Amino acid sequence: VTSTARGVGKKPDPSNVNCPDPPIVYTRRESIMMDAHAGFLNAGRFLSDDGKWTTLENVVVEGGGLLDADGDAWYDKSDPDFVTQMRPMMLDLLWVRGLTIRDVQLRRPGFWTVHPTFCDNVVVANNSIVTYGSNTDGCDPDSCWNVYIAGNDFDNGDDCIAVKAGRDASGREVNISTRNVLAEFNHFKSGHGVSIGSETSGWVLDVVIRNSILDGTNKAVRIKSARGRGGGVRNATYSNLTGSVKYAVSLSLDYEGDLPPTNDSATPEIHDVIVRDLDLVVTESDKAADTFSSSSSEPNDLECIGLSDSPITGVTFRNVKVAAAESSTLDTKCTYCFGTSDDDSDPTPCFEEEEEKQGLPTGANAPFPGGDKPAAVTTAKD
Repeated sequence: VTSTARGVGKKPDPSNVNCPDPPIVYTRRESIMMDAHAGFLNAGRFLSDDGKWTTLENVVVEGGGLLDADGDAWYDKSDPDFVTQMRPMMLDLLWVRGLTIRDVQLRRPGFWTVHPTFCDNVVVANNSIVTYGSNTDGCDPDSCWNVYIAGNDFDNGDDCIAVKAGRDASGREVNISTRNVLAEFNHFKSGHGVSIGSETSGWVLDVVIRNSILDGTNKAVRIKSARGRGGGVRNATYSNLTGSVKYAVSLSLDYEGDLPPTNDSATPEIHDVIVRDLDLVVTESDKAADTFSSSSSEPNDLECIGLSDSPITGVTFRNVKVAAAESSTLDTKCTYCFGTSDDDSDPTPCFEEEEEKQGLPTGANAPFPGGDKPAAVTTAKD
């Protein structure tokens, strides 16, 4: 892509013969397998005749040009025909072994922007990913292994990065994990966060997010899941992040807010999270008007929200410095969250006090999580 490629991202209009409906394909939307509109650029399609998927190897999207999906018409939630999960992704790339997206400008997706799914060996590097609409995440690797995200500029209407692995019953049935993800040297501007989850059903393992700058991002550290998801997150590290944010750290298993307990397979977990060498300033601007939250309660500057039947364990803070803009104070909240902190972290995270008060042990005793690796032999639709 060396110049501009613009899509026709309009909503279906049977009366307009010059703008045909985006085709309906079997794919993954919001980490659930379903029929939905095809993306701006697609890879991997379900073959209904033999019940398998097409697969690709060594796919490269590059060139310095602009990809514009023209997806503005999909952002209006007041439209009576609005269905979030039917919206077209921009780069909807499934079942690719060896995928590279580099040196391109990505604009106006109908839904998530870069969505590699069931891929292995993925590189997303040196791109400009600018979006503003509802749910227009920047880069969402979903049930992928060996992912490298580096040198990108993110300015997004939702999460800048959100590492995922399937959602709810669909994600647990597919049971393909995301594993070995490194994101570094990125510049995060507006956006809900540098995130893992909330779609964790196939497990997200071994993620490192480091050496990056934040400039007004909602949250620097954000790991989220909810009852009903199942699976979880294990071995995640956030390090050497600097800049300004609305809220600094959020670890939450209550993303959907106050859901009742469910069976063990649908109860998510978070274990072994390292947060170190953060130097952040929490800004006061627009907090009163902020409607975005990680739970049913008001968001906090530093929070760690576990569940009574699934506490967050093994959290480590090292040299985490969070300052409040002007003279405001920082809001902290911890429930069912256990870990350790060093003397160089300021403020002292509340999970130390909660651990002592409740008298519960620190450290994860959960069995090693499952979640398969993407493979060339794929499963049938149903």
